[in-house]
Amino acid sequence: MASFWVYLIPPVAGGVIGYFTNDIAIKMLFRPYKGYYIFGRKIPFTPGLIPANQERLAKRVADTI
Repeated sequence: MASFWVYLIPPVAGGVIGYFTNDIAIKMLFRPYKGYYIFGRKIPFTPGLIPANQERLAKRVADTI
C-alpha cells in the first residue's frame, strides 16, 4: 500500500506546482495593463511584457504573416 503513494504523490505534486507556476507566468506577461510609478520612477515590469511591447509585437507578427 505504501508503494502506491510513492508512485502517486510525485506526479500529482508536480502537476499542482506546474499549474500555479504557469498561472503566475501568464499573469506576469499580460498584467498590469498600464505602468505604475512611485515618486516619478516606474516600477519594474509594469506594464506587463506584452502590453509594454504591443506595437513592436504587432509589427513583428504582421511581418511574419
